[in-house]
Amino acid sequence: MRIHGFLLFFCLILTVSCQSRMQSAKIDDLDSILVRGELNVATLYGTTTYFQFDNQEMGLEYMSVKRFADSHRLKLNVFVAPEFDRMLHWVHDGACDIALYGIPQSSITRTPVLLCGPASSSHPVLVQRKHKDTPPLKEISELAGKEIYINSGSQYTQLLKRLNRNFEDKIQIRYFENDNITLEEQIDKVACGEISYTIADSYLANVLKKFYHNIDTHLAIAEEEETAWAVNTLAPNLANALDEWAKKHPQTKYSEISKRFFEYSRDIEPHTILSPEHGILSEYDRHFKRYARQIGWDWRMLASQAYNESRFDTLATSSIGAQGLMQLMPRTAASVGADTTRLSNPEVNIAAAVRYIRTLDKSFASVPDQKERAKFILAAYNGGSGHIHDAMALARKYDKDPYVWENNVKEMLRLKNDPTYYNDEVCRHGNFKAWQTIAYVDEVLRIYRIYQAVICLLYTSDAADDKA
Repeated sequence: MRIHGFLLFFCLILTVSCQSRMQSAKIDDLDSILVRGELNVATLYGTTTYFQFDNQEMGLEYMSVKRFADSHRLKLNVFVAPEFDRMLHWVHDGACDIALYGIPQSSITRTPVLLCGPASSSHPVLVQRKHKDTPPLKEISELAGKEIYINSGSQYTQLLKRLNRNFEDKIQIRYFENDNITLEEQIDKVACGEISYTIADSYLANVLKKFYHNIDTHLAIAEEEETAWAVNTLAPNLANALDEWAKKHPQTKYSEISKRFFEYSRDIEPHTILSPEHGILSEYDRHFKRYARQIGWDWRMLASQAYNESRFDTLATSSIGAQGLMQLMPRTAASVGADTTRLSNPEVNIAAAVRYIRTLDKSFASVPDQKERAKFILAAYNGGSGHIHDAMALARKYDKDPYVWENNVKEMLRLKNDPTYYNDEVCRHGNFKAWQTIAYVDEVLRIYRIYQAVICLLYTSDAADDKA
């Protein structure tokens, strides 16, 4: 009891101390920031804001502010906030200089900040699942009585409360247990049927629905308004500098996101199959057939992966530097002995990818079923083998099958963004936002099923190769 009392007293003192320090933080404008040589930004984790891939910092908003920081020779420090309101508070209280997010004017009444920098327009939309037996909601009035899930610190809380003033049967506002969940993962939960509704910015929802063919985003639940970054109201010079910089570096957010982070539509157009009647998927089929034999895969699986990665574009280069048909990172290609100056050569690229897949196959040799193992390999190809092994370890611990993807390892991988799980002693690779990797595996397998149906094995050079 005495120890418990001491710990409680210590935590109270620590909390008061932190709050005091935050309240007394000096608000730095541009001149002071230039003197200290560092720019501190607060943001939310997400594909369009800030994320890490292969130990590199990425994100549309991040790359924009990085260019601004570099133009002023400032070191950039990024702090990921657990929720929207906390991000604004960090800027309002002087802990960070910029809120790096598309912040609408309507959301800053409770936490006064100054909007500035790259501007865009968006409006909140209802994200709902398409179902053949249940037509999507088409009117705001139909939200009455429905359960809508958002983060507890979401900018949409006040919007839903305002809407409830018009409803006798109130909207049931539900909060995710894990406030660290990103908007992308919320949309994933709708697509998978875990929840019925969430809310998203229209630009992000329209981009992400390319991953999910069962998502509807047509119902706007508020009017469109301009969004921008934010700084403290006592930092007008920083705001002016960001405004001037944005004018010199204009960008359209939706098209930029589409181009840099979701380069290719997820729909397979019939004309992209070169010759269904002759069993030809692409002009690179001979390479897929040759190298698929080396790993015991059906060549159509390898072709499905290439289509998903690059749309069979040998010159494709992603925003993070992945190259060629199989979108190999140069560092990965070099690790398997490939000539990184020739990754636009289709055979070189496919051969290197297959050598990498072979190393992943060895890494997941404990998965006895070869078809099942292919799912683990695809996940590791996209998200890294370490996180997949962590998910297998979690599956083992929580009495799920560590050698089965669906409803087992896949579900544990989803939980790797929750501190309860990624801080577990069985995990060695930390936090992971799994939505994109899960969507990647699902999409490659979906394309594979299409190729199986269109290109039967009678057309393959060796029917015995259909093992994956």
